Amino acid sequence: MTRPVCRYFLSLLVFGIVPSVSAAGEPADVHRPDSTVATQAPSDPGLSRSIAAYEKQIAELEVAEGPHATELVEARSSLGMLYQQGGDHGRAIAVLRDAMQSVRVNEGLHSMNQVALLEAIIDSQVALGARDELRRNYEYLFWLYQRNYGERNAGLVPVIKRVGQWYFDLYNFSPPNTTVEPLIAADDLYAKALKILPEDAPPRDRADILYKVAVINHHVAEDVLDPMLSHVEIREAMLPHGRSTPYVNEAAVRDYYAYQSFYKGKRSLQRIVKTYEATLPGGIMDYARALVFMGDWLTVQRRVLEGARKYRQAWAALAEHGAGPAQVEELFGAPQPIEQLPVPGEEEIQASEDNYYADALLDVPESGWPRNIRIQAIHPAGETTLIRRAERGIAATRYRPAYRDGQPVATTDVPLRFVFKHKEQPGWLHF
Repeated sequence: MTRPVCRYFLSLLVFGIVPSVSAAGEPADVHRPDSTVATQAPSDPGLSRSIAAYEKQIAELEVAEGPHATELVEARSSLGMLYQQGGDHGRAIAVLRDAMQSVRVNEGLHSMNQVALLEAIIDSQVALGARDELRRNYEYLFWLYQRNYGERNAGLVPVIKRVGQWYFDLYNFSPPNTTVEPLIAADDLYAKALKILPEDAPPRDRADILYKVAVINHHVAEDVLDPMLSHVEIREAMLPHGRSTPYVNEAAVRDYYAYQSFYKGKRSLQRIVKTYEATLPGGIMDYARALVFMGDWLTVQRRVLEGARKYRQAWAALAEHGAGPAQVEELFGAPQPIEQLPVPGEEEIQASEDNYYADALLDVPESGWPRNIRIQAIHPAGETTLIRRAERGIAATRYRPAYRDGQPVATTDVPLRFVFKHKEQPGWLHF
């Protein structure tokens, strides 16, 4: 049996330094951080010679043509890529930023020729782990696409997905119980994407966004009821996004936002199920996956009986439409951890050697709550404090049990790799 990996990764957290966007919607001057980024000399002699040649070319062009000559854009871009290749990301960012500024001077603030340079800046910021300018970076990227495509152009959807993914990352890597604002920002973006998707868009395009909306609103509904999240923070997250409440009492405010988020997420999943139901019998697996995901979503929202009904509905649909054993096995053959709501179709990201994790065997009864947890190995091997924390984390992780003949069954010796956000974080990553 393949070892399941806990799905507590989003994409890598990415960082960048780009022009800010002013209140009027125009980009401000290029921001230069106060901190100095460490640089290093490339060890490859051939790379060093190429860098020296470009540096000389750029110096000559600046003297002959001025600091923003058109020819400097390509030269600086090439030099920045060479710096990246040599691992000198500090200099790479500085040179690429200068190239982007030259594009703005020569072609205007809205030029899409900035995008490739911006992407390269992001790559270097990922390598450096810098995060101060991350939000400004992605909001500027979205602003560029919006100014060039128009506010209702379907071409914005891919960049909305990317920026929305970054908001997930920001929430994911923020200290727990501190904010839901990134989730609300992502929710607003996805609402825009749903409005601009054409009516004849493939069903999966709309479903992919609706799945994200459901997961966002699950986390919001859970977090706003957590007393560790400040009542003030909830208001500060909601009000700038136009989400006012008629209540003043703290408990009523929390209940109001939890209720709104729960039903928004549920409606999103109902839309997915209805969309795929219209594709039957050909779309049976998409339909069944949507029902199973809705069952997972309801279960982690503590609507266990309602979730179980969705599982049985999916099982019945597979049987009715002649699904093969492999298709049934995919959804019901083995217990699956559902606490973080893995979205159908998303590729699992495997744990790397940089992660802290524990490999375990456990039993999953019909209820879905792990029992008889046995830690087999930890990584790094000397971090013995991870054992107890992994045991607690796994015990609190809800599973969808295996099903036979439409009914849940117990399973023993289920393998799991439980991955920590980082050494000090005794829990799985969100989502």
